[in-house]
Amino acid sequence: MASTGSVQVTANITDVGFGNRIWNAIGQVFAGINDTQSIILQNGFNVIGSPAGGFAVGASYCLIVFPPSSTTTKTLKGVTGDTGIILGTNGFVLLSVNGTVTTGTAFGITTNGNDTLPTTISWL
Repeated sequence: MASTGSVQVTANITDVGFGNRIWNAIGQVFAGINDTQSIILQNGFNVIGSPAGGFAVGASYCLIVFPPSSTTTKTLKGVTGDTGIILGTNGFVLLSVNGTVTTGTAFGITTNGNDTLPTTISWL
C-alpha cells in the first residue's frame, strides 16, 4: 500500500489593529515521499539538491527547518548572483514544488556566516 501525506499550516495573528486573524492553509494530499537530508550551512552559496536517485523525485513540497539558535542571514536563490528572497534566520520555510522535482533539481541558500547546527531539508 502506498503512503500518503498532507500539509496543514495554521497561523494566529493577534493585536494587529483590526482584531485577531486566524489563517489556515491545507495543502493537497500528496504521495508519501520522505527524503530528508541535513546540511550545515556555510558562509556563502550552499547548493540544496534532491538526492540523486532518492525518494525526492516527484515531491510536492520541500520543508526547510533552520536550527532554532541560528543567527545567520539566509537568502533563497535559484542561482548564485541573483537577488533571491531573504528568509528568517531560524524557523522554517515550506516550498510548494508541485511534483516537479527530478534528479538533479537544485536551488541555493546563501548565508552571511557559518551555522554550527544542521539545517534539515525534507522532500515530501
